Amino acid sequence: MSFRRWYVRRTLQLIPTLFGITIISFVLVRLIPGDPAIIMLGHQYTPQLYQRARMELGLNYPIYVQYLFYLKLLITGNWGTSFVNSAPVFPLVLGRFVNTLSLTILAMLEASVAGIALGIIAATHRGSKIDTMLTRYLGIAGMSFPVFWVALLFILAFSVDLRLFPAVGGGGIQFIILPSLSLAVFAFGLISRVTRSSLLDVMSEDYAITAKAKGLKRGRILLNHVLRNAWISIITITGLQFGALVGGAVITETVFAYPGLGLLLVTAVERRDYPVIQASILVAGIAIALTNLLVDYLYAYVDPRVRYGST
Repeated sequence: MSFRRWYVRRTLQLIPTLFGITIISFVLVRLIPGDPAIIMLGHQYTPQLYQRARMELGLNYPIYVQYLFYLKLLITGNWGTSFVNSAPVFPLVLGRFVNTLSLTILAMLEASVAGIALGIIAATHRGSKIDTMLTRYLGIAGMSFPVFWVALLFILAFSVDLRLFPAVGGGGIQFIILPSLSLAVFAFGLISRVTRSSLLDVMSEDYAITAKAKGLKRGRILLNHVLRNAWISIITITGLQFGALVGGAVITETVFAYPGLGLLLVTAVERRDYPVIQASILVAGIAIALTNLLVDYLYAYVDPRVRYGST
């Protein structure tokens, strides 16, 4: 299969994925207990006002009719209007997503640099005390610690005791340091262990052993032979962890009161603001789907067998 044809085909596969996200988010949102019309009316509730509110919100139609209206709005570029403040949903969600994206990218960068570096060190010192400390202690600890617990620990250590960073809020680089580190711990452990495992597998291959027997320097073998063939597994776990970090951002942003998409989603769920919930899930789904697409592109670039093996 040609390079261009493979890329076009893989990109078109994104369409049914996004369509499925709209269906799942739409249905799941309506399974949340609670009626938006009742929550919106509050103490002003009367049967007459309730029926009027449901009609204004479009909740009096069958669910499949509501979905068709929703899909029509999406196709025309209208993501709906918030039930709570009657504001357009798209600018609200997009602004928060930019904050979440900045947080997630920084956390992914921190986790990738630390995880890959320590994975390389552990693999090149296999069986030593350094390997044991990095893989058995740091790696497993990073995979085991709950995100909210790490976030609270960082607040206690760096905000309350040392007073180096603000505990909550947003608005500058100082507000993103602790949330990003909390998320990075979540991904660091798995990236480091997968990097170590992948490198050790490649090091046991005949071409790596032959290169070593020829007297090539250790650094050259690592860069030219080992890392080049271990990138597939490393890229895979890094791409998967990005999606996990987007989900973990919901918890982290809530703990730090960081004004991102996760905090907006939690608030919208509490208020049963269906359009905001749907838009938040859709934006997060698009981000994860595009990340997986980028990972597949990198696969095809790093290892051409991926695209040539496609049918």
